[in-house]
Amino acid sequence: MKAVKYIFFVITTGFIVGCTPSPTEGIVSVIDLASNTPVPNAEVEIYVDDPNNADAGFFLCNEYETTERMLYTTNAGGVTERICFKLPAVLKVSVKASFGDTIFGGKTGSTTLSLVEGETTTVVCKISN
Repeated sequence: MKAVKYIFFVITTGFIVGCTPSPTEGIVSVIDLASNTPVPNAEVEIYVDDPNNADAGFFLCNEYETTERMLYTTNAGGVTERICFKLPAVLKVSVKASFGDTIFGGKTGSTTLSLVEGETTTVVCKISN
């Protein structure tokens, strides 16, 4: 009887773990093109660039409405927090270094974040003058 309970437990646990989807996440890393160093406190804007659809947006985890734009700030290592998305998407990323920063101030850059369902995608954005 113990063997049957054990097998049932293993199968049930495997089913629950196997059915839990991995989150779709994005991370933006900002690097200065000239010095190849991380850029802290950079403003990272993520948005959908679709001129044919004024209501274009994306879904963040725990949100029920589409989001048009989100702003994030890089940490001391030049990286944003993990951003959780409900669905895969192709998003535009625009980066501006803090104008108060004497080293990187005023530098900008842009890239594209292509999210894959159930994976964490990291994109590197290199900024310059």
